[in-house]
Amino acid sequence: MPGELTLLPWAEVTARAARSATVVWASDRARRALGPEWPTATWLTPDGRDAGAAASASTVIAVGGGALLDHVKLTWRARAPAATTLVAVPTVWGSGAEASPVAVWTADGRKQFRLDPELRPHAIGFDPRFAATVSRDRARAACGDVWAHAIEGFLSPLASDALRARLAALIGRLLELPVAADGRWFEPGAEAAALQARSSVGLVHGLAHVLEPVLAPGVLGHARLCALLLAPVLRWNAATSTTWAELSARFGVDRTGVEATVATLGEVEARRALIPAVEASWRQVLRDPCTRTNSALVRPNSLAGLVAELEAAPVGSPDARP
Repeated sequence: MPGELTLLPWAEVTARAARSATVVWASDRARRALGPEWPTATWLTPDGRDAGAAASASTVIAVGGGALLDHVKLTWRARAPAATTLVAVPTVWGSGAEASPVAVWTADGRKQFRLDPELRPHAIGFDPRFAATVSRDRARAACGDVWAHAIEGFLSPLASDALRARLAALIGRLLELPVAADGRWFEPGAEAAALQARSSVGLVHGLAHVLEPVLAPGVLGHARLCALLLAPVLRWNAATSTTWAELSARFGVDRTGVEATVATLGEVEARRALIPAVEASWRQVLRDPCTRTNSALVRPNSLAGLVAELEAAPVGSPDARP
């Protein structure tokens, strides 16, 4: 884990939850899972409407997915007394909100962002048992989110060589993990987000940020979009620029292994279903700040090549045929 992040043993998180000066701001799923284990905890509702009662808390333990963790960071952490400790416990890997100084929300049909070191939680707790509550489809999407952070952070033109070396090592560890609900994803997921925050992301995130609000609510979330888009964008990058080939060779990244793995993250028909929305939103995608830091320059006429990659069924994808 990056040095600025403090990882608490689960026993310590549990001990803090029992203290009278601690409040637990958790999703409903997290409360159902942890309620029997933390019987004396003071619980807040997921939407935080009772957060005012926590003004005197010395510790806030936020337990949930990325949306809840970002909600806590934005609505309470930013206004908390300096002495208040925020402990973040993710119930699914992928967003990395528990390790990132970035918070994301949707307003007026658009993704909004805030980058502030004060938004990074003070400590993280991981409970691998939460992996058992993650469905197969959600797990694959979450794995795709981690992969997108690691690869786009590695390829970012804003990344230093030292940062790329760390992300290359992380990518090597990701290749050892199954694309499945596995508690071993929590720590590398947090690390990918923390390291990526030191550079930038690229077209995968530019597309996901634009498409998520315009698609039917609840149909495709951010992680699922990243999982679907990563393989075609990586192929488009490789066809358009030598950056992926050069950097993977220079830093010892198994390019073939990475491409084979990310091809398994989404179905071709689901990718093809995105094409009308991509075409309709292309101008907005071009203006997204993440698109502007893609490893290959994205132009108005790049759309045709990207659509071709979305149409393709590469070897290794769930839909590929011999």
